[in-house]
Amino acid sequence: MTNRANFNSIVTTQYTFSGGFYRPTTNFLFRSTTFDPRILQLAAKITF
Repeated sequence: MTNRANFNSIVTTQYTFSGGFYRPTTNFLFRSTTFDPRILQLAAKITF
């Protein structure tokens, strides 16, 4: 019953090619977007 972030997208590009050279990216394996948070609703009805 824990609530944690559900990540949608992770940056998987390790290098970029620019100006004839491969350069490492600074945001490799960073999370870029997340899914909407989970919402839980409970209901109970008691009649006598």
